[in-house]
Amino acid sequence: MQFPFNQLNLCPSSTWYLDGVTFAYSSLVGTDLNGVYVDRNNTVYVADKLNNRVVIWYEGSAVPNKILYGSLSAPFSLFVTSSGDMYVDNGYSLGRLDKMSINANGSVNVMSIDDECYAIFIDISNTLYCTMTYNNRVAKKWLGDNGTTYTIIAGGGGSSTTLSLPAGLHVDIYFNLYVSDCGNHRIVKFAQGQSQGTIIVGTGASGTPSLYYPNAITVDVNNYIFLTDTYNMRLLGSGPYGYRCLFGCDQVADAAANHLNYPRTFSFDSYGNIYVADRSNNRIQKFAIASNSCSKSFQVPLHVVLSLFL
Repeated sequence: MQFPFNQLNLCPSSTWYLDGVTFAYSSLVGTDLNGVYVDRNNTVYVADKLNNRVVIWYEGSAVPNKILYGSLSAPFSLFVTSSGDMYVDNGYSLGRLDKMSINANGSVNVMSIDDECYAIFIDISNTLYCTMTYNNRVAKKWLGDNGTTYTIIAGGGGSSTTLSLPAGLHVDIYFNLYVSDCGNHRIVKFAQGQSQGTIIVGTGASGTPSLYYPNAITVDVNNYIFLTDTYNMRLLGSGPYGYRCLFGCDQVADAAANHLNYPRTFSFDSYGNIYVADRSNNRIQKFAIASNSCSKSFQVPLHVVLSLFL
């Protein structure tokens, strides 16, 4: 089975260098960053909301190789399939989610939306998902349908069946939907076809870290969860021993190499390096993987575990 994204098989003992390297500054990608995506060829895409464009780097390049404008207006998020089709939020003023090609500057409307897509995802059945944050709902549309109408699959106000300011999302191979229920400070999992969600991390899930406006979320092949705990300025990951903090563990908001400042989305490349949209620092920060060697004796350091519950 070929995933349309980099879904890694990471060891529980995987580690990353704590000092990140700035991959792109605001002079290249604008400000108020959200959309960063790395495809299976390790091409990096950034939605430059300020300048109404998508900026693209091929693997190994230190400077952008392409800049695409299409008919974009304040693009917020994007997703690129293994065939090279790019789906870009175009909803803030135009009410659209568009499909683009990296070989052309044109764009085609594939979904009519009521709000910007905070996050975009395409599952293995070629179904497109969009979180419309300020409308408090998640929508989907099968891409084999030539229409532009969506179906609401989750949304509303505060219980486990509804959402408040949904942000990031992920759909696994079993079509379980994971949503960062940002305004409720938790992660909710919806089993395939179910409107009743299960709170799995954060407020309402005992024994898990306290979250403060979580944003992006992804799930690896072992069902380990990675997420940005945005207002706590950190990135968390789960494993067989629970959750651990990966970056920003002292929760300091500044521009130091080992800190983040309201991180939003992130994306893995095929090696396990992590690219983070470090919103208030107006930069894309890259954290290189240090080790992915599985260790049977691996245990999470106690101070890292305890810090998650403070």
